[in-house]
Amino acid sequence: MPKNVKKVPNVMQIEAVECGAAALTMILSYFKKYVTLEEVREKCGITRDGSKASNILKAARSYGLAAQGYRLDTKAALKLEMPVIIHWNMNHYLVLEGFHKGKYYLNDPAGGRRTVDVEIFDKSFTGIAIGFKKDKEFKPSGKKQMIFEAFRKQIKTYRYELAYISFIGLMMILPTLFIAWLAKIFLDEVWINGRVHWLPGLLLGLLIVAVLKAVTGYIYRGLSYCLMEKIRISETSRLLWRTIHLPARFFMQRYAGEISSRVKNVDSIVSFIAIDMVNAFAAMLAMLIFMIVLFNYSLWLSLLILLLFAINMIFLAINTKVQESLNNRISMSNMKLMGSSISDIQLIETIKTTSSEQAFFEKWAGYQSKLINEKQEASVKIQGLMNLPQFTSIIATAAVLFTGGYLIIQGELSVGVLVAFQSIMASFFESSIILNQTGMKLPQVIADVKRIEDIHRYPDDRSTKKQVETGGDDEVIVYDGNIRIENLTFGFSKFEEPLIDGFSLELKAGQRAALVGRSGSGKSTIAKLVSGIYEPWSGGIFLDDKPVNDLPVSVVNKAVAMVDQEIILFEGTVSENISLWQQDLCEEKLIEAAKNACIHDDIVLRKGEYQYQMLEDGQDFSGGQRQRIEIARAFLQEPCVMIMDEATSALDPATELKIDDNMRKQGFTCIIVAHRLSTIRDCDEIIVLDKGKIVQRGNHDSLLKQEGLYSELIKTM
Repeated sequence: MPKNVKKVPNVMQIEAVECGAAALTMILSYFKKYVTLEEVREKCGITRDGSKASNILKAARSYGLAAQGYRLDTKAALKLEMPVIIHWNMNHYLVLEGFHKGKYYLNDPAGGRRTVDVEIFDKSFTGIAIGFKKDKEFKPSGKKQMIFEAFRKQIKTYRYELAYISFIGLMMILPTLFIAWLAKIFLDEVWINGRVHWLPGLLLGLLIVAVLKAVTGYIYRGLSYCLMEKIRISETSRLLWRTIHLPARFFMQRYAGEISSRVKNVDSIVSFIAIDMVNAFAAMLAMLIFMIVLFNYSLWLSLLILLLFAINMIFLAINTKVQESLNNRISMSNMKLMGSSISDIQLIETIKTTSSEQAFFEKWAGYQSKLINEKQEASVKIQGLMNLPQFTSIIATAAVLFTGGYLIIQGELSVGVLVAFQSIMASFFESSIILNQTGMKLPQVIADVKRIEDIHRYPDDRSTKKQVETGGDDEVIVYDGNIRIENLTFGFSKFEEPLIDGFSLELKAGQRAALVGRSGSGKSTIAKLVSGIYEPWSGGIFLDDKPVNDLPVSVVNKAVAMVDQEIILFEGTVSENISLWQQDLCEEKLIEAAKNACIHDDIVLRKGEYQYQMLEDGQDFSGGQRQRIEIARAFLQEPCVMIMDEATSALDPATELKIDDNMRKQGFTCIIVAHRLSTIRDCDEIIVLDKGKIVQRGNHDSLLKQEGLYSELIKTM
């Protein structure tokens, strides 16, 4: 690396939108402040739209760096103290490490290190750069993360099984040593010295060795695959459990298709631990033993073998660095392809009704071709590395034959020793091939580990912490339904203006409040805050005068039910879709909930009634029926507070009125988000929102008398 180019530790982004956070993480690592990408992502306020340069500046300053933003041309950029973060192609951030001999040195969180010429840099650099210096308050902290730390837990948990399998693998080298020893005896003693009476013993020895090799191989492979399945079940369950307990903001920043694809990453990691790592460990021990035996046979030939092996390992180390960047790019391209495929298939009806099949296919084909090109690029380099061990093995064989023949002529080596040496040497290079194959898989596994660690390292939400503190929250508490919301403030990015600012509301048990306003005014966001899906920045929510943050999570979830405008149904029975797999559920309660939601009569007309098998997403039910199944879920929960977010928009007025009467009979305290006048006019209080703030409040009659937003909205209902 040239002196005027600053080498910055590479940090690969996991999502396309977090390039700015990854670039800042690199800069912090350069200044010896080691923090996780997850932490920097939160500091930068990353959303699905990415991050602004101003947010990166604020985040850098919060870590004690004197950060300064610039708008300049390419020549002026080189006068800045390296390294700097630059804006690239109008949609990406990366690190500029320096300039040398007509080449710009870039450290790209999406593709690793690379150099570009002046023409490409001039075309891609947008003129925005961020420079960094240490502030007086800056203090190096943390430690460099080692990727193998991610394997530590699995290795520690299954250390005895891994050790036992490694021992069996080590036993598999005994037949190899015995065969070489028997070959030496046959050539030197039976063939050359004429001890023919030794032949039956040698044949018996070969038979025993063959049986031993078959038995140890069978045990080794069987145990490896059993352990792999054991770890897979454990790690997949742990990943899913962790995923469903993550806060909602994790899912807002990522795509469902990409998250679900991470289960496949567990398979590759588990296979690497249970098979590849064990094979590599056994291969290293075997190579050590083989080398001791080879040195015992011939010093000079053994030194020659070591030299060729060292060359092999140097090429492997170089290629692994290149492969790591390639595999991260492949992983990102695969995520985009998976996310696009799943999201577009979910929109298949819209695609067909708008005749957008061609546009969908072209977009999908673009992602697919990019992925194929990157895989081909990686494949070329992998093939070159795969051929290297075979090449060195051939060179070693030729060198050993030539040198060994010379030593035999000189009387320093016997024919039997040369054959035994070649046999063990072949096994030595076979073991080195195993190491090479493991090394080639390592970059892809590292990329997969980073995606899994993105889930495990993400900060817990309040419910997860509360479950740990209360030990499961089995306490049964019944609340009246008095709810008080005080000065609630919330947003999706700490660096932006809050979406909800100073919202307050108080309802006695059985009372109702309606939230109205234009689209994007914050109605659904408030509903999700009250239900606990989002966590507010400030302010408090009280249930019967008790802060919900101090209550057991299961109690709050039991007391507050929400019916969302986005209806989620799955392939399964009607009973499962309503009950969500509740154990020991009384059938009478299930039927009562369905009757309260006015869906019971529709269900009993189906074959099998409540055991009727629904199609995925409830495609065999109408929009109104799907909404009523969702409402039945809420009734079954027996809450004291019901939040309805456009929950009856697909229902006819008569059915909506029946459900409303049933809710009143249950005595629910209701918070309703709706655009229908019939739904909100009888509420005790109507709150009119505009850009996250309350602009009007009162009942229907009082608001009509006022000149304001409510009157305008009523005219459009």
